[in-house]
Amino acid sequence: MINSIRCVILEDDPTAAGLLGKYVDETENAECVATFDRALDTQHFLLNHDAHLLITDIKLPDMDSLDMIESLPRQPLVILVTAHNSASYATKGYRLDVVDYLTKPLSYGLFKEAVRKTWRRLNGSSLNNDQLDDYAVFEQHGGGVKVYYSDIRYLESARNYTHVHLLGEDILLLRKPLQEVVKQLPQLRFLQIHKSYVVPLHLIAAFTAREVKLHHVKEVLPIGRTYKAQLKMRMVGIKQSKRL
Repeated sequence: MINSIRCVILEDDPTAAGLLGKYVDETENAECVATFDRALDTQHFLLNHDAHLLITDIKLPDMDSLDMIESLPRQPLVILVTAHNSASYATKGYRLDVVDYLTKPLSYGLFKEAVRKTWRRLNGSSLNNDQLDDYAVFEQHGGGVKVYYSDIRYLESARNYTHVHLLGEDILLLRKPLQEVVKQLPQLRFLQIHKSYVVPLHLIAAFTAREVKLHHVKEVLPIGRTYKAQLKMRMVGIKQSKRL
């Protein structure tokens, strides 16, 4: 059984490459072993090193990544990430048996779902329940909006409304108080740390008696007095947490 998916990123846009690297870092059971902006450099690496997954754009400065993949005697699994929603690319990707075909702008939820498919292909089984990337559908404008739990950075109360802070600094405004929104979230994955704040447990990087620092979040959030004991209890045994 493969415990960690060795990923190679091929993307000539530095911003997109950085985002993909961030997504890999945030994904359990995945690690980035190399990042390239040219297909030929990637080809040379894959000919001489083991990798489970290639996460790649299609149109590169030196050559089409699909042609590069076809040239490899031993091909890794592939996730295509492109701004070009082309039927011909999708058809060629299908022929190469790619894991997934994702279009930009890309959410972390869709990315992690593609990595889950990769895990299944590599190990012949699905991830356990704690690793599944589930979602909630929140009411909005007479309809609903689908939000993956893994895209949520934290939730903030705004009186009778709730701000859901998402990956990429987007903010979703819900016309419900925080306590109503929290009912739609899995208690094993989220924790209320203040009357105005709810955070994902896996994003807690450090905490003191007064505040919490989250991974990938600039703001430092306060801890309410009545929530301190529960925070300490829930954080016991979580390896990525530490005391400041």
